[in-house]
Order: sequence, then structure tokens, then C-alpha cells
Amino acid sequence: MQFTRWMSAGVMAAFVLPSAAKVAVPLCNQGNTICVWTAMRNAKVSSPLRIQARISAKDDVQVTWELKDDTGASLASGSTWQERETLRRRSASAEELDARVFLIDPAKSDHGLLILTPVRTDVSSEKMNLPSLSIPLRLETESTELTILMPKDVAGYDADVQAYADEPKPTDFAPKTPLVPQTVIVMKVDESSRMAATAQAVLRAMPAQGGPWHVESLLVENGTAHLKLSSDAWAGVSSYWLAMGYLLEKSLEQFPGVRQVEFK
Repeated sequence: MQFTRWMSAGVMAAFVLPSAAKVAVPLCNQGNTICVWTAMRNAKVSSPLRIQARISAKDDVQVTWELKDDTGASLASGSTWQERETLRRRSASAEELDARVFLIDPAKSDHGLLILTPVRTDVSSEKMNLPSLSIPLRLETESTELTILMPKDVAGYDADVQAYADEPKPTDFAPKTPLVPQTVIVMKVDESSRMAATAQAVLRAMPAQGGPWHVESLLVENGTAHLKLSSDAWAGVSSYWLAMGYLLEKSLEQFPGVRQVEFK
């Protein structure tokens, strides 16, 4: 049975539900702060992983998530602090989490847990973890090889970026440092999401000082890959973006039919 519809909350990816999972009732943490559907228990997940949940709270509640396999290895993690666009208030007492994880490390076992932890911030800005919600899942054990293009010499590439930034009238960025292919092995990725996963792999390979950047969406139209990213601004972000934007463009232009990349 393929689960493709949602009422208001849940956890979705390439999920295949067991035949007995036909009742869609909430599965909540202690205190009912965060809920998904019971039907998601023991569903099978591959990449991308989509996490949807309902948060019942009038005050500010953020959420962290982590996917682990049965060996205890962490396969993916994130939070609404890092991906602010994933959490939206729907009413005075309810928020909805909707996050998509494009890059998951290979699983060493075929079962695992998705752990959702709501975090409340009080008036003194102290963070307090509320009871977590642990959802047992079946995991895809096959893997996918992604190819990204990275600088052969990182120090030389950084120097190219600085030299370009110092030019009084810069032209298009054309670094002298060559790019070389690197292979990234991840949990099996749906073919339709392979390009987005590749973009996320580039972002992970060159982490930002101001916090991780994330792929929100990617759509190819008439030879142009429209890539939407989420991030925080910080001092020096322009130099980082110059370096990262070039690597994203070259890595995505490897795909047939992609002639250019536009960023949103």
C-alpha cells in the first residue's frame, strides 16, 4: 500500500506502509505537543525524507529531528532553527512542521528511528527539551553515488575567491584552480531528486561559518535549473556565496539538459 495522501500531519518519504496500517490516528509524544500519524510506524523510508508534524503550543516551540539506524548511527539531523521555513504557525495554538531531507547517510541496518524533539524557549531565552517522539521506521539499505565538483586545491580556490572580490570592476568569476569530481555515497535517492541531493552534497562538503545551508526546492525548465536555498546571513556571506555558487553551478551543469543555474 503506497501512502500518498495526508490530512494535516505525518512523516512522508518514499514510504510503503504495511498492509495492516490502515488506521490514521495521531501518534504523539507525552503531553501531545507534537504528533504524526500512527500509520507511519514501521513505514519504509528512502531519500528524500519528508517530515510533517503538528505542534500544539501557543508559545514558541522549535523542533529538532534525527534519523538513526539500529546500530545507533546518525543518518541525518536538523532543526527548525537551521531551516526556519520548515515551521509555520497555522493558528494561535498550532504550528506545522514540513521539512524535506535530501541527503541521508547509508544505513547499516534495515530498521531505525526518527526522533522528533520539541524545544520550548522561555522568557529568559533558556531552551527546554520537551518529551521526544520516537517513530520506528524501516530503512532503505541500498545506496546511491552522487558526483560533485570540488576544488583540487581548497587554499588556491580561496585565493581565487579573494582575488575576485578585490577586483575594482569584477567580471564573471573564473577561478584558476581546477575542479575535480568527488563521489558522495548516500542512502538510495529517488531519481527525480538526484539533482537536489547533489546540490545538498555540495553544500555539506563546503560548510558555511554562519550555519548550514539547505536545498528548499529545485526545478528544471527549458535548460535552467531553478535552485531555492535557505540560509542565514553573516559577515562574509558574500565571499562564501561566490565560492559556493560556482561549485553548485558546475556540479548541476553535469546533468543532461541543464545549461545554467538560477538561484532564488
